[in-house]
Amino acid sequence: MFIVFGYLFSNFITLLFGCSPVAKYWKPDIPGHCIETIKADYGYGSLNFITDLIMFVLPLPMVWKLQLSLKQKIGISLVFMAGSVNWAVAIIRFVCVVRDLTNTDRTWLAANTFLWSVIEVNTGLICGCVPILNSFSSHVLPKDVIDRSWRRLKTKSSWSRTSSHTEHKHQLDHKNFIELERGNSNSEENLVKSEGGEFASERAVSGVPNAFL
Repeated sequence: MFIVFGYLFSNFITLLFGCSPVAKYWKPDIPGHCIETIKADYGYGSLNFITDLIMFVLPLPMVWKLQLSLKQKIGISLVFMAGSVNWAVAIIRFVCVVRDLTNTDRTWLAANTFLWSVIEVNTGLICGCVPILNSFSSHVLPKDVIDRSWRRLKTKSSWSRTSSHTEHKHQLDHKNFIELERGNSNSEENLVKSEGGEFASERAVSGVPNAFL
């Protein structure tokens, strides 16, 4: 927090007193002098998205050291990683700033930079509100509705896995046997040899051929 406050304050001082008179900042032809504002803008812009990166990455190792379930750790990590959206916007804004630095009419091209600055501020506010969405949803949506939806999803997933496993097992059971002879009488027995070398008995029933008893 102190790092962010320090570079924002120094950025404000640079913009306010970087040129004398101040109008020379957007009118370079008038008499006066300015500091090297391009280097200052490079420094402040890079610090902006670097601090955003640090703020959402720094807590992640500490989260995974907590005595929580895997589900809770993943959920908390995703909350912090929501800050990556704001970080991406900060990078886009920095690219716009760099593009405009070498242009003589910077105020004319600054519209895109100002637009991305507004987007950055608003995405930062949205990312800051993400941690309370769980409490908000619990008040808006009844708990039994959420529980029913979660149970329905788990049941559907479990049924799909069980069905797939049963079908696979059924295919394997029939795959390991090779029929050698098919009988037609009541008392005739057929031998069925498995791939493992063992023999099993198969008895043909009148009117129902190939039935296993």
